[in-house]
Amino acid sequence: MSLSSPPTLSSKSTQGISSDDARRELESRLRDHRQRTVLQRQLIGLCCLVMGCVLGLSIVALADFVIELALPFRTAWFVGLLLSSSAAIFLSWKRWVVRYTMSHAAVDAEAQLEQLGQRLRTTLDYDQPDRNPAAASPVLVTALHRESHQVSERVDWDGAVDRWPLAAAIMLTVAVAFVWIVALVVSPEFRIATARAMLLPAEY
Repeated sequence: MSLSSPPTLSSKSTQGISSDDARRELESRLRDHRQRTVLQRQLIGLCCLVMGCVLGLSIVALADFVIELALPFRTAWFVGLLLSSSAAIFLSWKRWVVRYTMSHAAVDAEAQLEQLGQRLRTTLDYDQPDRNPAAASPVLVTALHRESHQVSERVDWDGAVDRWPLAAAIMLTVAVAFVWIVALVVSPEFRIATARAMLLPAEY
């Protein structure tokens, strides 16, 4: 097992909690971290979906304003937008949420919290029934659980989730939506073109 910078453990901290309790608490923290990461990914996906729909509407609205697209073309585009959005939602959910396991969460947490070393991954390796780690003494595994628990109590788990991607997605979505709304307010032609892009009964 690979552990980096092992802390000095006091006898009270290592013996005050059982190995099973230490493992359960550690996995509970990791599970909470995974849930926060999944929520962030869902919000980022929502922002991307909003931006994609706004940009798609704007492109077709501009094209319709320039060359006045016929209804079949606008209908084909609108159906294509719905289908592509649905496909994006499905693929993103499958890849970013369903496949984001506890092991992935452990890797991400360790990347953000250097104090953890590789304790989370190693702990999971010796606790998951589908893993086949190298044989280790039960005493060493027990010590790993307690040490990992002690380190996990000292780190800032709120900092384990990188908030910059979500902040960037929100700022970009707000900027795109703001420009789109301003264009709708100040340009009657753009309002008509946008309505036509959404297959609403509007004529220039």
